[in-house]
Amino acid sequence: MNCQNCHTEVGPEAAFCIYCGTKIAKSEETPLQADSEYHGSSSVTHVSPAGVEAAAVQNHTTYADMGDQPLGVGKYLLMWLVASIPIVNIIMMIVWSVSSKNKNQKNFAIAALIWFVIITVLTVMFTAVLGLVLPGLYQYMY
Repeated sequence: MNCQNCHTEVGPEAAFCIYCGTKIAKSEETPLQADSEYHGSSSVTHVSPAGVEAAAVQNHTTYADMGDQPLGVGKYLLMWLVASIPIVNIIMMIVWSVSSKNKNQKNFAIAALIWFVIITVLTVMFTAVLGLVLPGLYQYMY
């Protein structure tokens, strides 16, 4: 039996692939898998359209379970809208970076928080430098 995600050979009693961690479906065997096991090699001589369709459905399910499903344009627009609202943006970025199951949304939130910290530190440093320089210039001019 092979893993549907990485195609590594796994044992007949395995619940998860030891290479990629994908859950191994044991309930039914697709014709694609049956052909490869019947011929005793990894090459398949005949693949029925139903087998290809069943394999695609299984891969799509695994893809969605892992949280790697791409975000749509509408979701990105909503995220940018929320990111433009003061105070709410910081709260939502923290929530998304901690609890989002979608990797794209989680990575977007983490990157936004990193930029927020960088800009905040630079602003504080710039303000501190100006706070030290401006009084000296004011005394020098008057």
